[in-house]
Amino acid sequence: MSSSTVMPKIVEPGETLSSTEYERRSGGKGANQAVAVARAGGNVTLVGAVGKDGDWIVSNLRLAGVTVTDIVTSNKEPTGRAIIQLTPEGENSIERDPLLLNARVSLSCEENRGCHSPEPFAASYPRPTAGVLVGPA
Repeated sequence: MSSSTVMPKIVEPGETLSSTEYERRSGGKGANQAVAVARAGGNVTLVGAVGKDGDWIVSNLRLAGVTVTDIVTSNKEPTGRAIIQLTPEGENSIERDPLLLNARVSLSCEENRGCHSPEPFAASYPRPTAGVLVGPA
């Protein structure tokens, strides 16, 4: 989940600025990529997790044509969040809450049939130490 604000400039330490626009989106790089694949006519399943506050995100993904059967809902952790500052010139600054983004929900390939699909797949992780996995072609 992301909250985007349009700012006159990126906020500096100790500075307070008012935004000119605000938008809440389901977001997340993996979710955005899944929607793009679905809109291009591809079949795509998103494997991930949301909190109880993320039901609207799963609904939006389903409406966009993404298969959401492998999205787990945590009753203990909230959905991950990012706060994005955008300038009119297109610069951005992103704040992530690692406790929310790295929710303690266990997902493994054995628990999610999407990981065993013979179809090509890609998985992206928002952590600096992780990479991208690409499945069989």
